[in-house]
Amino acid sequence: MLQIKTIIAIVLIPIMVFLFSFFTLLSDISFYNKVLVNNEINTTVGFEMSKDLIKYFGDYSDFKPGIKYLNDEENIHMQEVKRVINKVKLVFVASILLFLILVVSAKETNKIFFYGGILTILLPIIIYLIPFEVLFVLFHKISFVGKWQFPLESIMIQTFPQQFFYDFAFNIFLRGMVFGAVLAGLNKVDLLFSIFSTKKS
Repeated sequence: MLQIKTIIAIVLIPIMVFLFSFFTLLSDISFYNKVLVNNEINTTVGFEMSKDLIKYFGDYSDFKPGIKYLNDEENIHMQEVKRVINKVKLVFVASILLFLILVVSAKETNKIFFYGGILTILLPIIIYLIPFEVLFVLFHKISFVGKWQFPLESIMIQTFPQQFFYDFAFNIFLRGMVFGAVLAGLNKVDLLFSIFSTKKS
């Protein structure tokens, strides 16, 4: 039977993997541009706005941005988005530190990485059963206090429609699942090798 700290370490793996995937995409201008082109968004506006947002989200300052093309309410929303991102950064760092503490003292590291990899593969499949729009609205209701719904004709919604965020989430989970598969595969070999070695001795 797995120990409590082993179970916690297993659960931390998909959290770390998906957050790492999130932050790599968050700062990847080529990914933004690709999604904008695929969704036939106004690239003149979209490319410039994406570049400004990546730069804004990249530091810990708390000022309201002055993103070109966005009105005051939309810029205030971007300020709140950044505050959420900064909180997520703290969760990411805390998860890594806690995981390292648990792994150092764990006796079942192969099982931690194997089951953590399996969980990283399964979670997106389970989440996929829930309609994206439901998750999108629920996330915003939980995460934001200020205004987060804007007219469909607004520049922000025209540039970053719900499909953009669907593609963003899809790629986060896809990257995470690939990493989880590699993690589980490598540690499955280690587990089989250790079992075989034990039986042989």
